[in-house]
Amino acid sequence: MNHNVNSLSLYIHIPFCVSKCRYCDFYSVPYNESIADAFIDALLGEWELAKTSYALENVPIATLYFGGGTPSMLSLKQWEKVIKNFAQKLPLLDGYEWSIECNPDSFSAETARLWLDSGVTRLTFGVQSLNDRELTTLGRRHSSRRALEVLCEPVVGRFASIGIDLMYGLPWQTLASLEASLTQLLSIASIKHLSAYELSIGLNTPFGRHAALLRLPEDDEIAKMSEMVKQKA
Repeated sequence: MNHNVNSLSLYIHIPFCVSKCRYCDFYSVPYNESIADAFIDALLGEWELAKTSYALENVPIATLYFGGGTPSMLSLKQWEKVIKNFAQKLPLLDGYEWSIECNPDSFSAETARLWLDSGVTRLTFGVQSLNDRELTTLGRRHSSRRALEVLCEPVVGRFASIGIDLMYGLPWQTLASLEASLTQLLSIASIKHLSAYELSIGLNTPFGRHAALLRLPEDDEIAKMSEMVKQKA
């Protein structure tokens, strides 16, 4: 037992996706309602064990982060259970941050309203690009149009913070296509945070297994992309 812990930051991994993106080497499995129900029951039980084992019952929570996978894959009913039986029982600090990762294709305004009413402060969206060819190459399920529709949903603007993930150094990506994505995204008033990631290719991903077929930008062009992101953001 650690009696010197002043506060905690909790990360909860929701390991479900519609399908695996071609670059992704995080753990995930295809969404199945009954498996997700069992996972939630296991999560609730695991937290009870952790509280007892590490004397965490009254340790305040400064940040709560649901990542994945795709947390927005869970149904409204499943989120109601997670919130009622887990999140709302946590001793959250004043000024806490509670974040949930979303994908545009599985985002639901109804579920977002539940999150908002339950105290979620921040959503972060895996947009990655607003170029449909780049999205298809990555294996993303959403279109640029869907991403923009979601980011302009009225309920999205009511959260304290909205973040987006953007990728560069993608196959067939150009400076011009990256600039177009950046310009559109940064013009959206609700977006308060941008995380930009250079593509890294894991050996055990589809990209890794077929790396020779990918036409990746040259190093000097990737450097220009990185500099562009810094300047525009």
